[in-house]
Order: sequence, then C-alpha cells, then structure tokens
Amino acid sequence: MNDWVVTHTFDSGRLEDLALEGLSTVLGHVDGSASGGNGERWYTTMHVQADGAVPAAARAEALLTSRGVEVERAIDVEVATFDEYERKAWEPTIPVLVGAAEVGELLGVSRQRVHQLGMLDVFPRPLVRVRMGPLWDRRAIETFDRGWKRAPGRPAAPKHARSGLKTASAGRRSAASV
Repeated sequence: MNDWVVTHTFDSGRLEDLALEGLSTVLGHVDGSASGGNGERWYTTMHVQADGAVPAAARAEALLTSRGVEVERAIDVEVATFDEYERKAWEPTIPVLVGAAEVGELLGVSRQRVHQLGMLDVFPRPLVRVRMGPLWDRRAIETFDRGWKRAPGRPAAPKHARSGLKTASAGRRSAASV
C-alpha cells in the first residue's frame, strides 16, 4: 500500500464555518482538512492508504459519504502520491521575473537589443512594467530563445530609410523588419 493525497473541490456555495470545522475534525484522523475557499468553493484534502489512485479516490469518497458529504457535487477530484503532492506544494507559484539586463544575458545580446527585440510580434510581452522598465517571465524568454532564428549581421535597412524618407515608428514590427 502507498500513501495517497486526495483533494475534492466542491462548488456548492458557502458552508457554514461550524460545518467546515466539524468536517475538519472528522478528517483529522486521516491527516485531512476541509476549508472554505472564495465563498463559492470549498475543499477537502485527506491522506489515505491504497494500492493505486482509483482505490485511493474510492476510499476518500467513502469516508466523505459516511460523514454526509454529497461527493457527487464535487467539481474536481485530484489524486496524487504523497511525494507528488509534496513536490507540487513546494513548487514556486510565482514566475521568476527578469529585466532587460537579465534577458540580455540569457539571449547573449545587449540591453538595447532586448528593447529592439521587444518590438517584434514574436517576442514575449512583459508581465509588468515598473519604473525600472519591463519585467518578463524567465520561462517565456527561454522558450523564445529556443525558437529564435538568429541571422548574423545587421538587418537590412527598410526601404524608406535608404531613400532618405523619415517616418515615425508604428510600434511593434514583424520579425522580418528587425
């Protein structure tokens, strides 16, 4: 038998605090808990011993049913080994943010080139702009880098630049123009 963690999500309105406390007390003997979420959802989480994911879900359902919980009202059931549950619990939920200097280091270009690349339609949009400048999700930059088709040398100047005409920039440009 293995240790499993089973989490049920219910979308049935707000349970009274006393009902949640009572259910948490009942689930305490399986190292479980019940909690109210955002006023519309509530959750139960418990640890059970079973030979697989399906038997673990069945044991958790039987325990909840025996305590008067209408498990058919669950909108989500997640079953994971204890190790997987812990791994997910410790996984960061906030992305690693990087500024132009870090993006430049990741891509092997200058900060100025990062801002030029920022004009490309295919370049990731910043998650936020703060006083010091744009901040990107590091994973998005790494994904961009894996698919970036670098061409050596300077891109050809646009026709209007060669003819001596001056035009205002129109914002973001296609990858072919930078």
